[in-house]
Amino acid sequence: RALSHDIIPEETGLVTLGIRKKIIEGREETILVDRTSRQEMFTYELESQALGKKPQNPSDLVAEGELVLTVNVFYPVIFQKHKEHKPYQTLLVLGSQRLTELRDCIMCVSDLQIEGEFSATPDLAPEHISKDLYKSAFFYLEGTFYNDTRYPECRELSRTIIEWSESLDRGYKKFQKAKMEDYTFND
Repeated sequence: RALSHDIIPEETGLVTLGIRKKIIEGREETILVDRTSRQEMFTYELESQALGKKPQNPSDLVAEGELVLTVNVFYPVIFQKHKEHKPYQTLLVLGSQRLTELRDCIMCVSDLQIEGEFSATPDLAPEHISKDLYKSAFFYLEGTFYNDTRYPECRELSRTIIEWSESLDRGYKKFQKAKMEDYTFND
């Protein structure tokens, strides 16, 4: 349980507790900031600029009756600053698009990691980044794991989870699996 400054008495006579109380009070003042982030302001500006406008190219119009989904990608909630659950990325997807199209649009800082040793030649551009080397991925939607198997080097990452859930009587229903590239959002 996190220590609250309310629990520490005002006059303890212990210097370390007094210091700890000031640190906790300062942290509570700075951790939660209730204001609109730059990303939210930018998104609002983009949306307000496009509101009511039609694209110049008629082929860019969304067909009548086409499903448009808003997909929010969130940070993993492992830090206090992400507890507000603000999306890291918001994407609009058409119901007729394949799941792989969404997968290719999701950005992750880990995808940009450089593999290899470059101390001797720091100016040399790397041949590959992690996204080029590790192409495996899955979505879990409504009881089904949709594995990305478009490339020969892709591994079925959901297999570990499915085997774990079936290894003992863990109370999970039997999971389904499918190929991500074979399904659209309309399916």
